[in-house]
Amino acid sequence: MVTGLHGVVLNKKGNKMTIPDTVYAPINKIKANPFNERKHTVDIHPLAQNMRKKGFWGTLLAREVKGGYEIAFGERRLKAAKMAGFKELPLQVKAMDDQEMKQNTVLENVNREDVDGLERGRHLLAYQKKYKVTDRTLAGEFTMPIGSISKLIAAANLNSNIQKQITAGDITWNTAVDAHRAGGDKLLKTAVKQKLSQEEIKDIGATIRAIPEEKERLVTGRVTPAELAVQRVTKAAKDPLEMAMEISRFIGKAGDAIKVYQENKKVFGTMETHIVAMAITTLGKTLKSKEVVAQWKDKLDL
Repeated sequence: MVTGLHGVVLNKKGNKMTIPDTVYAPINKIKANPFNERKHTVDIHPLAQNMRKKGFWGTLLAREVKGGYEIAFGERRLKAAKMAGFKELPLQVKAMDDQEMKQNTVLENVNREDVDGLERGRHLLAYQKKYKVTDRTLAGEFTMPIGSISKLIAAANLNSNIQKQITAGDITWNTAVDAHRAGGDKLLKTAVKQKLSQEEIKDIGATIRAIPEEKERLVTGRVTPAELAVQRVTKAAKDPLEMAMEISRFIGKAGDAIKVYQENKKVFGTMETHIVAMAITTLGKTLKSKEVVAQWKDKLDL
């Protein structure tokens, strides 16, 4: 079932078919959804060319308004059909209030593969502000995990300069949100400047939680978690108990713990093996995992 160049639905014999509840509306009477927040669209020339060859498939969901119709979603298809020379299109007409129209356009945009996270977040944030709903309500209305909803909205709430850098490709929206959550605007700036990965930001965030007094140095990039581990363990070398406590702060981060131990053998050489084991065991108790203790004893060759 396709729609020919004159906008009629044709069967195999070329006769116009009847679709229940369908209105064949002049294309110049069909308007886009006025609540669509999307500012950028992909090239529609290929879609228009495909329509010229194969016709217009299906129908567009729309509501009746003064002077014509407004579609709930499918603006790309409408533009492509106009470009392809269609005179009328089949519409499934339904009574919808403004909130339903907004809901439909958000639903379409947050599920499109060609719409990035920042733009999806903007759609969700605009809807949230307009209708004063919570992240949990949005998760229910759009059938998405609440964590995903919250992260997308967090991206849309980043300052304008960072959003420009995301659009420019200087940092991904995911990494930007993680950096902001871990260390605010300062870590965001450092993440862009040093091109930090999500894993590196995760390490910084974990280290800030373990040693909050070092936050300023960490978020400004003056010290990395691995460097900080070396500094603190070295400083505590004269006191085995203090050293064990410092090791236990960092030992949970696999890469850093191995690096600290293997690259600073002189520091660790002054300490008896059971002190290292004490730190590892402390971590294991914290995580309530015997496997953690066994894993680290094996990795550190104790």
